[in-house]
Amino acid sequence: MGGTSSKDDEKEDTLAQDVERVRQTPYAKFKLMGDTCLPPDEREMPRLINREQAVNLLPYLEKENQQEWRMVYNNYSSYGTSIRQFQKHVTHRGPCLMLVRDKGGATFGCYAAESWRVTNAFYGDGRCFLFKISEGGSVERIEYSGKDTNFMYLNLGKDTMPNGIAMGGRFDIGGDNGWFALYVDDDLKFGHSHERTLTFERQPCLASSTEFEVDLLEIIRVSLPSEEEERKIAEMMATKKSALLKNPDARAVMDAMGKENWAARAGVKAEDLGGDSDDELLG
Repeated sequence: MGGTSSKDDEKEDTLAQDVERVRQTPYAKFKLMGDTCLPPDEREMPRLINREQAVNLLPYLEKENQQEWRMVYNNYSSYGTSIRQFQKHVTHRGPCLMLVRDKGGATFGCYAAESWRVTNAFYGDGRCFLFKISEGGSVERIEYSGKDTNFMYLNLGKDTMPNGIAMGGRFDIGGDNGWFALYVDDDLKFGHSHERTLTFERQPCLASSTEFEVDLLEIIRVSLPSEEEERKIAEMMATKKSALLKNPDARAVMDAMGKENWAARAGVKAEDLGGDSDDELLG
């Protein structure tokens, strides 16, 4: 009887020590949180990464980005799946993770060390990296090669350059979508991942195949925005009346000229610009 009690006491002591050790680890207070841009009854936790997988990435992030992660966009809640809605909820949020699951079942993504912003050139620095999550849940990180500076890329509305969000690789002037390590087009439906780009030379194809179809897409903010970013976010989220709202005469001229409606291309609705659901947007 006494021997059994002693063993039980030892197990309890060991368990208490393990709990205390976990409590004192640098990441014990780390939080992975659900949507912040949706009403409470619509918020969901990220589906593409769990806390254990997130903790595996924390050592590669700055200390201020190891505390609280919040999902700010996904393509399965009521955000709207247009690139303009993506832009509205993702840009100026500070460093972020982008996670993708393709229709073949592969899960992968990238860490953007700066805020996403629309530009016609690469930006960012060597803190950026790619990663791939295996079927068993392990996380493989692909680090910067040191051979070029083609990190983050987000471009919209250009006829001669790729439109979409990307990391690593290159874009071709006059090309359809460049040669990126990770790229999702401006419809947020298709993408590609080319292996061994100069930016990430030891990188495999992240997706199920070089060309892939997007199943799930999530953006997770890993830090609180600065005051300047908060100001930009407030300006962007404010609804304002647009000069492009309903004007039948001008719309008829545009139709006669064969101009495709820019809003139809971008998925923008009149409500997004402060109008009513029955308003029309000019091209």
